[in-house]
Amino acid sequence: MSKSSSKQPKSLTKNGLFKVSQSKVSAWRTCRQKYHYAHVEQLMRKKKSRPLTFGSIIHSMIEADINGKNPFATLKKVEKEFGNLFREEREMYGDIIQDVKYIMTAYFDYWDGRPESIVYNPIGKFKCEIPYEIEIVDGILAKGTIDAVGKAKKLNWLVEHKSHKVFPMPDHRWRNLQSVLYIRIVDMHGWGTLDGTCWDYIRSKPPTHPAILKSGLMSRAALDSLPDVVRDVLKANKLDLKKNMDIVEQQEKQLGSWFERVFTPVSKSIIDPVVNDYIDTAREMSELAGKSKTKTFGRHCEWCDFRQLCAAELQGHDVDFIKEREYGPNDYEDKRLETE
Repeated sequence: MSKSSSKQPKSLTKNGLFKVSQSKVSAWRTCRQKYHYAHVEQLMRKKKSRPLTFGSIIHSMIEADINGKNPFATLKKVEKEFGNLFREEREMYGDIIQDVKYIMTAYFDYWDGRPESIVYNPIGKFKCEIPYEIEIVDGILAKGTIDAVGKAKKLNWLVEHKSHKVFPMPDHRWRNLQSVLYIRIVDMHGWGTLDGTCWDYIRSKPPTHPAILKSGLMSRAALDSLPDVVRDVLKANKLDLKKNMDIVEQQEKQLGSWFERVFTPVSKSIIDPVVNDYIDTAREMSELAGKSKTKTFGRHCEWCDFRQLCAAELQGHDVDFIKEREYGPNDYEDKRLETE
């Protein structure tokens, strides 16, 4: 390829501090070869997967809503900019714009006025996507972006907006150390003391469209969908809404399977060990980043964006050709952090 293979990581500030972010630390801990591709060669797949694309869109809509803007205007902007791509790659994305519209319409309606509703606390001029930059220990500069902080159930929370096809099990939350780090970062900046993390889960699965039987009636088989989907299918097939209201009402009762907010108090005793481990990893990275490319094989390889490159290298194929065809430059993180 390419000039990218000779790049050095953009890891030092003008003052000589070593820059780390949660994504960089996570990549390093998972596999140093993954870190090298993502943060030294700065590669990313040209075509983002559906989960990543869905997550990016819903994050931008939630950000707009928190800032008092119309989230569906944001969705229209995304459709205008990327609609042709989504249509061309329908096998990969499905009808992602319509899916997001259905899901996020239900999301905003569902949480309106509930006890779990969040009042977002502004940090300076930011209500969400809060940038941070702090020398977490001598020589190590931690930089990144926090989703939001807010008040719910009379307590203050770090808020993490997450989209998943299936909601994670509790075991997933205690292993997500990012939230613990961010709680410490908020405290170090003097932005307040947080009681724990609010996990704001949104299912990313495309809602099922109910089947229309040969008789012309709507099937009453078990359905994993949303009320507006059922209404639109009824309308498109010119079926009576009143006669099928039981199907709509059933989907309304099942909305809790699409949206969930889990409030996890943090134990002060675990913050120091987690942050100390983060610092230890950052120090190791400061010595070896750009030098070590040790591959770590495991289940994570199944969803790693760089599995094609590792497979090609191990099988003696043309790695540079695959880089040119499937990957492009990824300088988004560095550009964003440098301008914050």
